[in-house]
Amino acid sequence: MHILVEVSSGQCLRWLMTIVSSAVPRFVVFEGVDGTGKSTFAKALAAYYRLHSPETQVLATAFPGAAPGTLGDLVYRLHHAHLGGAPKPSSIAGPALQLLHVAAHVDAIMREIAPVFAASGSVILDRYWWSTYAYVRRFVPVPTAWSVIGAETPFWTGLPSPEVIYLRRYQSLKPEDLDHLEHVEIAGYYEEVAKAQQAAGIRVITIDNDDGIEDTWEQILDALQLEHHLLHVLPDFDDHT
Repeated sequence: MHILVEVSSGQCLRWLMTIVSSAVPRFVVFEGVDGTGKSTFAKALAAYYRLHSPETQVLATAFPGAAPGTLGDLVYRLHHAHLGGAPKPSSIAGPALQLLHVAAHVDAIMREIAPVFAASGSVILDRYWWSTYAYVRRFVPVPTAWSVIGAETPFWTGLPSPEVIYLRRYQSLKPEDLDHLEHVEIAGYYEEVAKAQQAAGIRVITIDNDDGIEDTWEQILDALQLEHHLLHVLPDFDDHT
């Protein structure tokens, strides 16, 4: 059957696909530097799951989420200087700011993610603790960065292991938020954590997202062993973020 999938990511991304039955992975994470396409493809995969496996409970979120009234929302607004009466993000030590994100991660794991897995559901995350490692590494050496992550990792114990879609780009799709030198620096820290995770036995699927959006989408579905037939893609690659 032909299905029109609409995914909003700044502009409307429309995929016309033929979906055929196959099992869906329980836990998929999209990681990479800002502007590598994580949000676009995470939303697309969530749409695929909901159309392909409607009986499965799916939690798809930009980890740790920013729903009003949650700790994730509070930390997000603080980090982006949208929280009245709070100190400016630039006045907070970088590792301290990242530890606030760790606290929001733990809250989301316990309140949202673990219950979905307990109900045999699937989870798709736009970001994971990798981002915390990469951004805290700008301020501290490797051992200290892993110590920061160590406050969170015990809360993932007992949950399904993720399949990590690690997206890379030579240039960010958000140059207004991240200049090229910053992009290169942070990408190096992502490489550190990707290599460490692979050595620990985590499945890391590295995809260079520098070509057409069709190619990247097909690589993602192939890597996750999801059958598909991609017929048409809109808009052009340059519109996706």
